[in-house]
Amino acid sequence: MSSTSGNLIPALLILTGVFGWVIYTVGGSTLSWSPLRYTTLSCILGTASALVIVVPATIAGYLNIPDVDTVATIRWELGYMIVISGVLALFSWNAGNRALTPINGILFINLVPVTTFIVSIRSGYNMSRLEVTGAIITIAALVSNNLYRRKLIRAKSAIPAGVPAAGRAAKYSGYRS
Repeated sequence: MSSTSGNLIPALLILTGVFGWVIYTVGGSTLSWSPLRYTTLSCILGTASALVIVVPATIAGYLNIPDVDTVATIRWELGYMIVISGVLALFSWNAGNRALTPINGILFINLVPVTTFIVSIRSGYNMSRLEVTGAIITIAALVSNNLYRRKLIRAKSAIPAGVPAAGRAAKYSGYRS
């Protein structure tokens, strides 16, 4: 396996995860379901799709089932991933998107790689010119896309320039249309 194909599978998995978050975020704002019902349904579908991947990979020998001692060794990490990352963060994400609207939520989640770059640099990592160029292009694309989307939303709804464009955000700020 070449190094290019070795990097392709993780990159495709990350890209699939990004698409999943975008679909989840936008879907959560368009359905009239409760956040708990929507989150439960998406978790059931996510678990089913993970099983479709994990079970055949385990049978084929690509994955190994961990023994009880291994699971006991990482019990605190599992607890954190289940309770904090899996439950608390997801409910917070839903509440934040209801308050901020999905367009702002998606922009916010893109701060994660920016924060990672900053922490890496502060930890002593020397970014190459190509990495810096890529980071600048990514940040510029995110900001440009967000500004463009806001302009489209404002134009479609014919909201005056001084009024917040997001209907739900306006509800929380005291503005009534």
